[in-house]
Amino acid sequence: MILQYFILNVLLATIATAKKGEKTCLLYAAPKNGALACSYNDAGEVFSCAAMCRSSLDFVFEPAYLYYCTGGQWHLYIFPGLAASPSLPWPDCYNKASPSQIKTSKYKSTFFFDGDARDPSVQDAMKTKFLEFIKIPSFPPFFCDQKPDCTKENIKVHVGAGF
Repeated sequence: MILQYFILNVLLATIATAKKGEKTCLLYAAPKNGALACSYNDAGEVFSCAAMCRSSLDFVFEPAYLYYCTGGQWHLYIFPGLAASPSLPWPDCYNKASPSQIKTSKYKSTFFFDGDARDPSVQDAMKTKFLEFIKIPSFPPFFCDQKPDCTKENIKVHVGAGF
């Protein structure tokens, strides 16, 4: 509990130092054979992203649950006690012998999708899952709940190569 409190305070301090008009983050390409769901503010600046894979594939390395931008740099958010590779950009999607931690988690449906990522109905489902995920009670509220521009309309899906 103390560790969670410490992590939350560090995140709050990081977010609080970000000012409107600061340098924005470079948006890396979406994962190969996958997609990227990202929330944007009303000024069109990317704030947070989640990497996603086709359900038949998996991440080549353990992704963060969320990547968020402050001060022109990407940071990783993971739930306490879980592992993620600090590597950027986010991982691509390929066949893998053993499942990633995120593929076996209770949030699997957020990060894995069926269908063609270019299909508007598939993208709509991705946006919905991403928004629901960043609004769960165990997620720090500054990722979405405290942001009036955290809406489905401000979420974009970027499709990776391989589709």
